[in-house]
Amino acid sequence: MADRTAGFNPGQIVTVSAGRETGSRFMVIGLDENFLLLADGRKRTVRKPKRKNPRHVEALTGSAILPAGSLTDEAIRQALRAVQEEG
Repeated sequence: MADRTAGFNPGQIVTVSAGRETGSRFMVIGLDENFLLLADGRKRTVRKPKRKNPRHVEALTGSAILPAGSLTDEAIRQALRAVQEEG
């Protein structure tokens, strides 16, 4: 079975394309078997990320990838805010 999380990296910003949070932006903070662990720094924090099927998200092209050691709720909020202001 192919790895469904291929192409996604921690620190990458994605947009949800299916589900309750459609259109929302999140940051990938980890990979869990065949799911992505997503956080937005507010409702979905680093301590309680959202498990999401990779088929239900789209990676933003040209988005900055944060180093793994700097994945804090504040850093995630700042990165998402910067992407919001760009687009």
